Amino acid sequence: MIEAKGLEQIKLELTARLEEYKALRSEIVATLSSAYLTTNLTLTAAGILLAGVPFIIHYKTPFLFLLASYGFYFIAWTQLRYEQVVFNMSNHIISVVAPGVRHALGLIIDVPINRFADILSWEESGRRSNHPKMAWSHPIEAARYILPLFAGFVTAVSYIANRLQMCRVEWWETPLMWLSFASSFALFLYSLFLTLKTRSQLRGSSDKTY
Repeated sequence: MIEAKGLEQIKLELTARLEEYKALRSEIVATLSSAYLTTNLTLTAAGILLAGVPFIIHYKTPFLFLLASYGFYFIAWTQLRYEQVVFNMSNHIISVVAPGVRHALGLIIDVPINRFADILSWEESGRRSNHPKMAWSHPIEAARYILPLFAGFVTAVSYIANRLQMCRVEWWETPLMWLSFASSFALFLYSLFLTLKTRSQLRGSSDKTY
């Protein structure tokens, strides 16, 4: 049996762990809300840009397409950052907070810890559903990351296509034009690499967690 003083310490630890869990879950919810806002931002920006295409072409300002492509890549990076932050907090709950709560409950009630296996187990079950191994689920899982990448690539192509269709391009503008397009295309490849790398790391970490 645990002495009264030791029992009080365990209860304090349990209270601290539960408060930590509440704080982490609140932070996860807030971060996910911000991540969803970036998707809305992508759709809104794409809609505004699409509506402004006639004006961009009429006033011969294709550089706006180029700037838009940079913006879409930045949105993609922001989404990946949110994903990493949420994953790290979720992983801390799975590996530290939840086991601590179950251990404390086992000591207080004096029963095997496996009796509390279902307590605070949502993170693990949620992780399995968010990182499924079925190939058919990969496009669905990566949809929100593909959207800004696709928008960035399309706007970059729109930039170079519009510049090539302009009646007159100064000789000094040609290398600058292709250099600008190359920079946007390089950022597209880099963003695609970051997306695939991040998703691979998160998926691998999920497998190890289980």
